[in-house]
Amino acid sequence: MDSPLFNGIFNEINGFERTLAENGERKIQLFKYFQGLIDAGFNVCALLSSYFCTEIHLLNIQQSEASKNILKLGLELSKFFIDGYWFEDSKRVLLSCLSLPSKSGKLIDPFAFDCHVKLLQVYNSLHELEESEHLVNKLKQIISTQKLDKKEKYNVSDAYLQFSKYHFVCGGKLDQAYEWCEKALSNLDDANFLLIDILCHFSRICIEKKEMTKADEFIKKALSEAKNLFNFDESKLSFDGSLIQPKVVELLLNYGFYLESRGEAGKANTVYDYSLKLASKIFSNKCETKTSNRLVKIAHQQSTKFCSIEGISNEQSSTDHPRQSIEIFSSKLQTSNDIDISKTLQKKLNSWKQMCLKVIDYLFRISDSKPFRLPVDTILFPKYLQVVKNPMDLTTIKKQLLNGFYNDPHEFRLNVNLIFQNSRLYDGKNSPTYQMAHRMRLFFNEKMKPVFKQYKSAKKKLSKKMNNTNKQEVELLNDDIQINEHEDENHKIDSTSLEPKEIKQQESTSCVSTCSKMDIQ
Repeated sequence: MDSPLFNGIFNEINGFERTLAENGERKIQLFKYFQGLIDAGFNVCALLSSYFCTEIHLLNIQQSEASKNILKLGLELSKFFIDGYWFEDSKRVLLSCLSLPSKSGKLIDPFAFDCHVKLLQVYNSLHELEESEHLVNKLKQIISTQKLDKKEKYNVSDAYLQFSKYHFVCGGKLDQAYEWCEKALSNLDDANFLLIDILCHFSRICIEKKEMTKADEFIKKALSEAKNLFNFDESKLSFDGSLIQPKVVELLLNYGFYLESRGEAGKANTVYDYSLKLASKIFSNKCETKTSNRLVKIAHQQSTKFCSIEGISNEQSSTDHPRQSIEIFSSKLQTSNDIDISKTLQKKLNSWKQMCLKVIDYLFRISDSKPFRLPVDTILFPKYLQVVKNPMDLTTIKKQLLNGFYNDPHEFRLNVNLIFQNSRLYDGKNSPTYQMAHRMRLFFNEKMKPVFKQYKSAKKKLSKKMNNTNKQEVELLNDDIQINEHEDENHKIDSTSLEPKEIKQQESTSCVSTCSKMDIQ
């Protein structure tokens, strides 16, 4: 049964649901409209999700059964929010849908099953690993007991893909992630974007396992499918404009990651730049990055943080002059050292990042972190942003850490400390919530000690290596100067001694001639 309130908010439910479900230019306009309102300070996604949740709440109070139209709208609305990277709003809608009493019967309703799967996708995206683990176990049991993998109406492949992504995110359980990805592929019936998503995830797993041949195979298959679905031209990096959607940006980001892993720096940078261009086109009227959209920010971070290293030029250079030879050798040595230092630095950066990720996971596990795991719901606490100017939470910090937002552990610590400062500011020093924040802060500081110790040691080693490189350059420069001084000295001797030698030879010849004449006489 549809209530009057719901019909008042969503006039012509079926039309709105169809708009959300379709792909193309009309949906792109919807993304732009929603993001434009959000950037202007009016969170239309939060408003829509709140209205929807209110309607579901009324149905629960009335103990009324929701119509299929409402459930279908809830599912499509959550998918739309997921595509727009508005995960919190999607989570709110999906949890409301799943709060409705289920119909009596042995089989789970296909809509309810899809809601579970999409909720797992949201949890994985937000790195809410405890919730993900619980939902993974629940879905495994449902699929197994009800044998859903043998029924056509249930999108079991998507569930298996989300299982794989959970194991991939949760401590890098690569073998389990690979197995579930295989199951997802084997259960897929139609060739659609889910196939591309599975192939891209396969490629990422293989890259992490250092199996580049397999990664190459999977990413090429994904690009081939993109050619069929979106008229993708790999050589020109172009798509059919009417078919562009956020999933295309995700494909490009995965392709860029693959190229980066293969060391094809120039191509990777080009792909990342194009992904940013498309993301900006989807969520902004102008191709700008001045938007709060998460997908645009991810593409922007990949585009700006990635610096390609140019190879040593293969052009032939003249080596007739000793100075030119040394300049060529010096430039090659410098480039070689830059590459070596860059690789070492990247390895060290990855090391401290992994340590910080473990610290964040520790924080998620302790009970005191519960109020700080997610962004504060500004609908429930409308005055929060009037008091707190820089809101922060553990989920946001973890995402920023994974996306390369922090340059060093000091920046990471500053953002975590911001959580504690905000709690003291809003909740008050004597409040129970701040006491939880204080205990978590003590725990955090203790866990960060080995991180800073390792980072300081790594930085010291890199500094020594760079100093050795500079010494080599100084030695080369000194050799260059000595060679030039020696060369200039030889040049002076040659130019000043040419004429006297000729004169001496003439004088000698003259003397011999005179002596000969005297002897003859």
